[in-house]
Amino acid sequence: MESNNFHGNLTRLIENAPNIENFNVQNNKLTGPIPQEMWNLMQLEIIELRNNKFTGEIPQSFCDRFNRLEKGSIIFKVDCDENINCTCCNDC
Repeated sequence: MESNNFHGNLTRLIENAPNIENFNVQNNKLTGPIPQEMWNLMQLEIIELRNNKFTGEIPQSFCDRFNRLEKGSIIFKVDCDENINCTCCNDC
């Protein structure tokens, strides 16, 4: 789903992929908050959200789960700027 000129929010994409392991939507035109449902997807191993216009905060509960996992077992990349607050991202 990378670089496909998607726009809008993530809700419909996530609803259609409950068992997804690699969620790569970088380089699109997605906006708004990252839906809470995203952080409940237990199979995720790669999360690439960079180069979009997301807003909001990455929930502390996700960061806690992320930090308990073996280092390097999840790759998590997001634009960390004034619109996103992330305390557990691998790469900003």
